[in-house]
Amino acid sequence: MKYVVMSDVHANWPALQSVYSATSDADGYIFLGDLIGLGGFPEEVVKSIKSESDHAIKGNHDVSVIENKKGHVNSQELSEFELQTTQDALDEEDKEWVSNLDAYEEMESPSALIAHAEPYPESASGVQSAGVKKGNYTKVASNVDSDEYDYVLLGHTHDQAKLDCSDFGHDLTVVNPGSVGQPINSGVAHYAIIDTDTGQVSLEQSSYDKEKVFSRLESLNVPIKWWERSNRRRRRRI
Repeated sequence: MKYVVMSDVHANWPALQSVYSATSDADGYIFLGDLIGLGGFPEEVVKSIKSESDHAIKGNHDVSVIENKKGHVNSQELSEFELQTTQDALDEEDKEWVSNLDAYEEMESPSALIAHAEPYPESASGVQSAGVKKGNYTKVASNVDSDEYDYVLLGHTHDQAKLDCSDFGHDLTVVNPGSVGQPINSGVAHYAIIDTDTGQVSLEQSSYDKEKVFSRLESLNVPIKWWERSNRRRRRRI
């Protein structure tokens, strides 16, 4: 079986579409949270993940915007834009579906522990966590029962990485598929593929038309073109 693992779409529908196109032969989709964000397409993304995912969990943006009704980026103006755009676009059924997702799940097939930020129920959503860096993957693996799980799947950091921890005495693989939807101005969506027949994990990417995202944001009167700023200097992740 081949499973596509995705995270951090952040309302970027063209990016998500590119992953679907590149993985049309997949047996299933696992989504690790942060459906919504500043991408301008919250309705399309939520309805698609709701329809296509075999397993889906929620992330910090989903919790903050849908449940706490607060924007969740570093700029007050952009936070208000994220909140208003999302609340206006989603119907009550879709909001309820996102709200009812867990941020942590123990899967049987594939045998995986999945979380948005950290593989612990109390910090899984990432609302108060920076997530797990690759340098800490072995520590994570040491706290997971490798007789029960083959994989730990995490998102949140946007850093695409994997580590087979068997060389460190833990017979499982920790994977972060990277971000599907950020940064927008790269025009590249990141994801991972797990082949349960071979046990192999591959880190993948697909290209999409970033101008479609820019046009959508401008039509929604985005208050700050943050993608232009990020071309000029390094910025914190939003």
